[in-house]
This record gives sequence, structure tokens and C-alpha cells, in this order.
Amino acid sequence: MFKFTLTIFASVVLVACTRPASPPPADEVLKNGKVYTADSAHPWAQAVAIRGGKIIAVGDDAAMSSWTGPATRVVDLQGGMLMPGLIDSHVHPLAGGRQMTLADLGGGHVTLPQFKAFVDESIASGKALHEGRAVIVGVHPALWSENLGAIFNQPPYAARPMLFAGSDSHTAWANRAMLKVLGISRESLAAMPAEKRKDYSVDSAGEPTGFAVEAGASNLFRGLPGRDGRYDRAWGTTAVRYLNEHGVTALLEANAGHPSSDGEAILNLYQDLARSGDLTVRVSALLEAQSSQELPEIYRLRDKYSGLPNFSVVGVKLFADGVVDYPAQTAAVLTPYVGTGGTGALKIEPAEMARIVTDAERHDMLVHIHAIGDRAVRVALDSIEAARKQNPSSTIHHSLAHLHLIAPADVPRFRQLGAVASFQLLWATLDETEQQLIKPYLTPEVWEEQYAARSLADAGAIIAGGSDWPVSSGNPWEAIAQAMTRAGPFGVLNERERVTLPTMLDAYTIGAATAARLEDKVGSIVVGKEADLILLDRNVAALTPAQIAQTQVQWTMLGGRVVYRCESCGTFKGSAQ
Repeated sequence: MFKFTLTIFASVVLVACTRPASPPPADEVLKNGKVYTADSAHPWAQAVAIRGGKIIAVGDDAAMSSWTGPATRVVDLQGGMLMPGLIDSHVHPLAGGRQMTLADLGGGHVTLPQFKAFVDESIASGKALHEGRAVIVGVHPALWSENLGAIFNQPPYAARPMLFAGSDSHTAWANRAMLKVLGISRESLAAMPAEKRKDYSVDSAGEPTGFAVEAGASNLFRGLPGRDGRYDRAWGTTAVRYLNEHGVTALLEANAGHPSSDGEAILNLYQDLARSGDLTVRVSALLEAQSSQELPEIYRLRDKYSGLPNFSVVGVKLFADGVVDYPAQTAAVLTPYVGTGGTGALKIEPAEMARIVTDAERHDMLVHIHAIGDRAVRVALDSIEAARKQNPSSTIHHSLAHLHLIAPADVPRFRQLGAVASFQLLWATLDETEQQLIKPYLTPEVWEEQYAARSLADAGAIIAGGSDWPVSSGNPWEAIAQAMTRAGPFGVLNERERVTLPTMLDAYTIGAATAARLEDKVGSIVVGKEADLILLDRNVAALTPAQIAQTQVQWTMLGGRVVYRCESCGTFKGSAQ
């Protein structure tokens, strides 16, 4: 759907440059560049004209003379690569901004002694300390198999509440002091319904060990800064700066809160950033629902927060399941996990999910579904299919996120249903997590299902790039490069699912724009769209994946205004003034 050829500079196609009789000249002309447009009809150009923050012409340098007046700023890109601003189809900006201020292990695989040293250093520096609690985030799930209680329930740690948040955002561990603060005990667990109690690990006496998954982990996450509804404005400004630095100009905010648990704290922060002019990225936000009964409140909030610059509530976030990694294994799978025999669990029953998607569609809202196991993916697609039968004229592109496992029979359904595949392909690597916590528990056939990006692309599905930051890096260039190699320290993860650079550039532009319901405004350099543009420090079309991963953005433009400029990138190939 989004194809181009790499024979990009042999000729330059003139696109929409015919000037009507004496229109106003451009405010700015960017010329002498290698312009990737993400427009499948005309993928490459040389120059772009902008007026009023919008693109008014795309073509070659010669054609720009007819759009240049006495007051037009003319910028020589000096052969630099210009392209649409990048769009992240699944990201948690405020959580990312918060995590940049916390003691973050970054998901790295460390030994228990190394972890203890990190905790000690983070406490000594004060970075881990928040209102007397010690909080460490980005903890690799392999550490959950260690006896953390033997260390952190003993002096000198025993008296201090301590929370360790898993890098997967679905697991966590707390010491006894933190469990007491949160009101989690043998008695409180015994009073829970069995369905909720299963998310907590307990010892033979029924005492919580401190480890929890899914809803249990979310309960532990109440110990994180901000989970009391107090969101720091600096988290938002830090996140926006980080995203602009990497060329991100728009995004799908994967969870702006659950109305009953988070209230409107996240929405209020976005509103503040939008009104102050500090939201220099276009945010399409999702609100979480767990049942169809919650939808009217989401529709009310959509209307309440409408009309803000660069911010809107566009859809509903659903969690179909959890994660594949052992020991959690909460992802819903078609084939039982090897050795443990479990199949995970669906968080929303299929009939209820279909009701949610159908109702949201009728209220002109998209649905974005966390689906990791192949059973969860199938049920999510079934729900979209059910909605399509009820709303046959709908043109909304619902999306599925993560897609760790996809049964081959479900691959063609994405195109048939117009569903967007939002991949986080930085995860497509044969690393310690895959080698130790996933591979031993999947059959060889299911192992081949992982992150089937090439299969979906070849089947004509809309592929969207996403980061899930802060679960992993929010730098799109790292994910683009990883998707092309799928290489890791233990080899290549399903080599046949490697994708090309063209696929990934489109995934982070027009594909992700579709996922965020912004495809009519941004995502490609075509006449009439917003001038959301980035200038790169290199021509990525001519580089290896390793070189692409090191790409820097020289400047980022939102609506014709430069909102980020790299001051340490060396010699610029062009600089809008």
C-alpha cells in the first residue's frame, strides 16, 4: 500500500506545482533536498513550499520559483534528506517523561548482585527516593525468578517501602513495607474474588511474596509517582522535548487514563500543555475501557476536551490480554505454553469486546486493542469483523498493538478488515528475554509466529510503527533499523519476517497517521497537509541498518514552525531560520 523505489534521485517528479493565477507566494520554500514524501504516487521530490503552516507545493527546484515572492524565506537544504514528521502509533508520553526522572534500569538484563548495586546507588543518589519510598523502574522480568525478598525484606531495606516495576509494564514486585503501605496482605487477598487473587504470587501460608502480574501489578503501581493523580507538568514538557528531538511530530497516546481510576488528571495535564503552547506534538488520545458500560463516560470526556490545539480524544483503549514472558504468561494463546500448560487469559470476553468496538464505531471513535497472544489477536479481529457487520459503511481503521504472536490464518484478515497492525519492532530481537523467558515455552510452530511484520506487509496490511515508550526506547530510528535485521546477541529472530526500509518509513509516517486518525492532516508531504517536517543528518536510503539507527534529526517542524533544533549535530545540511 505504501511502496516506493530506491532509485530516488535519478529523476524528480513534479507534484501539484501548477500555480493558479497570482496566488499569494509561499512563506517559505525548502529547496535542493532529497525529499521523501510518503506519497505512493510520487515518493520523492526536491523542494517544498509552505504557506500558513500548510504545504502548498511539492516538486523540483525550478518549479519553486513561481511560489517565491520578495518576502519568501528560501532555505537551501544542501542535499539533505527531508521527510514527513515521524508518528508513533503506540506511546505513553507522560509515563515516558516521568520515567526520565526516575531510577530506570532500562530493561537491561542484569544479575541479582548488579541489580542490588543499582538499587543501592539509586538510593544513595536520591534518584530512587519519592516520599520516603524507593522506586526502581525498567526492571527486566528475569529478576522475578530471584528471591528478592531475601534481600529487600531484610535490613537495611526492610523498613523502607520499595517498589520494582517491570520493564514490560505488566509485572512488578514490592517488599513487605510497600505491601503494607498499599494494603496488600494475606487477609486482603483472601477477601478478593479468585479471578483477582490469581494475579498475586503467595507462599505456602498464603502470604503475598511481593510479585504480581496484570491487575495485581497495576495495584502495586499505585506506589509510583503520579498514580495518586498528581501529574507533574515537567513530565509532559520533558516528553515532548524528547519526542521532537527524535523527529516525532504526532502520536497515538496509548492510554490517557481509565475514567474511574485515573479520573481526568492526564487529560487535564494535556489540556494545560495544549493551551500554553507547549504541546509541540499532535496527540490523538485513547481512554481505557474495560466494559461497554464505561463508554458513555468516555464519549463525554471526548466532547469535554475537544477544540484544543494539537490534542483530541479519538478512541478507546482495550486490553485483550497480557504478556508472553515467563513467569507471567498472561498472553492469551491458541496453543498451550510448553512446560506449564497454561493458555493465558482474555481480559475482556469476546462478545463484550465486539459490543465495545461496535458502539465506539457508531460514536465515531476508533478502538486500539492491546493484543499479544495469537488468541487475543484472533478475538480482536473477530470484534472488528462483528462491528463491520453492524456498521458496514464505517471507514474507521481500528488497530491492534504489539502483535507478538499472529496465527498465519489471521494474517490476511488485517487487510480485509482495514485493521492497522501497530508493531513495536524494537522487540523483534533474539535477546536474553526471548532465549530464556519465551523460546522454551513456545512450540516451534508458534515460535515462527513472532512479530510477523513481513507477512502482514506482503498481505497488504497497513503497518504502523510504535515504541510503547517508556517500555522501550522512544527513538524510532532504533526500531526502524531493528526491524530490518531482527538480529540480537543470540542470532536472528525469524529472519523471513525482516522488513525493508521503505516499509518502515511508511510505517512511521502515513501508516501511523492512519492509526492515529490523522491521515488527512499529516503523514505525507502532499499539498493541503500540515507542514510537519523533519530534516535528517543523513540520507537513510543509502545506509546500512546500523547507520540508520544512529540517525539524528537536525530540526523538527510542526505546522511550518521549527519546534526543535539540534545544536550538537555538526554541520547542518540546511536550517530553517
